[in-house]
Amino acid sequence: MSRKAEIWTLHTAGKVARKQLPHIIVVGAGMSGLVAARILHDTGFSVEVFEARNRLGGRIWTDHLLGIPCDLGASWIHGPEDNPLTAWSAVAGIDLLAWPGGRTYFYERGHVSSLPRLLWRGRRGVARAMIALTKSYMGLRLNNLLGRAKDLSLEQSIAAATTFPRLKDVDSRILLWLLGLAEAVFGAPASELSLLEWDPREYREKHLVPAHGFQDLISNVCRGLSIRLAAEVSKIVWDREGVRVVTAAGAAYSAAAVVIAVPLGVLKSGSLCFEPSLAANKRAAIERIGFGGRAVLNKLVLRFPRRFWPTVSERLAVLPVDRQNRGIFTLWADLQSLVGEPVIMGFMSGTAAADLDRNGSDGQICDKAMAQLQRMFSVRLPAPEGYVLTRWLSDPWSRGSYSYRAMGGKESDRQVLAEPVADRLFFAGEATHEEHYGTVHGALLAGEREALRIHRRYCCASVDRSQLPWYKTVRA
Repeated sequence: MSRKAEIWTLHTAGKVARKQLPHIIVVGAGMSGLVAARILHDTGFSVEVFEARNRLGGRIWTDHLLGIPCDLGASWIHGPEDNPLTAWSAVAGIDLLAWPGGRTYFYERGHVSSLPRLLWRGRRGVARAMIALTKSYMGLRLNNLLGRAKDLSLEQSIAAATTFPRLKDVDSRILLWLLGLAEAVFGAPASELSLLEWDPREYREKHLVPAHGFQDLISNVCRGLSIRLAAEVSKIVWDREGVRVVTAAGAAYSAAAVVIAVPLGVLKSGSLCFEPSLAANKRAAIERIGFGGRAVLNKLVLRFPRRFWPTVSERLAVLPVDRQNRGIFTLWADLQSLVGEPVIMGFMSGTAAADLDRNGSDGQICDKAMAQLQRMFSVRLPAPEGYVLTRWLSDPWSRGSYSYRAMGGKESDRQVLAEPVADRLFFAGEATHEEHYGTVHGALLAGEREALRIHRRYCCASVDRSQLPWYKTVRA
């Protein structure tokens, strides 16, 4: 369906700003930066976007190397009810699909078992772990309500259950798989992931995907924008008169204000310098919020000449054989219903994934994946026709998957990170959203938030958000 170009203005339809609006620079062309840039541009600001990569999207990356659209970064619209991405997709005519379908089935040497059946087999260990988790979680919540700030990692809270000497082997392996799943969901090491982050409802949520990948939303948001690719920003100089953005190539650009929409890992690394330095409380918040470091979530996508895995479900899994490799290709997703070709995606999470990201060759990673598939299905596997894999941790413009609540973090950290500096530095990105961090819609909402702040500061207090696509109603 073809649709006319939308105007994402904060003014009532047909009205324009009564004064000339200043020049704004946006650093980072991921979802958050592009949303902020598009709103400001369509509202009447002069906007220029700087992106270190030679592509748009940041940690949204729809790749076509295998001849099919494949999301190597963000894949899902989490919790589609009342989600701005769902509403925006409807306005833009982008089809959304429920994927992957079916229950999770576990395969090992030709044997298959559904997740409910497996959980029942390992019910003693699972029950022991759930009791430990619930007691620890409720105790932490109570202590925090009483002002006694305490914290406990997810791994610490169930350590006794996973190492219980009389625990059956299947019980232990199920618990390790569940721990690896948590590390995949949060892109974090269980040893550093705060138990306060744990929410079992996450695993029951319905998820949607754009039919042809997130590239359609990125293409939609960037219309009309001035974007410099392969333009890494290394320094931002600011004072009460304005900002100067300096690229790694030494070029300098001036503006009234800058939106900083880079991944938190970049801020943690210090590769983006601020002159003068950011305040101590903001630097401390950057340090405390979890991102990258000792764990990561990566993907390996394999295209085969023919299908050899079952059709009963698009969620395929295998129990880990040891604690260290609990998140290495123990979970797979079947892409064939999306792309029409025999393509399967494997996930790597946790500290072992971080080691592979930094030190493993492509060949070593593919060999581990094929060995795991062989263990799962016990059939003669065809050689893959092609593959593509991610290394988000060693990527200098990401340095991790997405943010999470780390041990010792404070409830106020994300609010402090998002606080503007001198009405010149404005911070966006998923890590700055207090509720929906780690998601694409959290990045979108953070970008909208900063566009609204800049609009109110440099244009006017009057705001009409009805022209933003996620606030529109689609009429049949």
